[in-house]
Amino acid sequence: MTVKEKYEALLAEIEDICHSVSRDPKRINVIAVTKYVSEETTQKALEAGVGHIGENRAEGGLEKWEALGNQGTWHFIGSLQSKK
Repeated sequence: MTVKEKYEALLAEIEDICHSVSRDPKRINVIAVTKYVSEETTQKALEAGVGHIGENRAEGGLEKWEALGNQGTWHFIGSLQSKK
């Protein structure tokens, strides 16, 4: 299953759940956490329509943001961890 197919399946599931609880699915934001995925996979997520990207590692997130940052909304999630 491609990134786009997975994202579309997730959106369909969110829509079904929202309708069952009388909530507007357009008010839900999906944040794709890209901690362990490559820049290429992150790009595919953005191309699939993911509008929010989340990272919790400053080093990896900064590299991806520099390459892809003009796309989507980027979030730093979790707590900042020092190098061990």
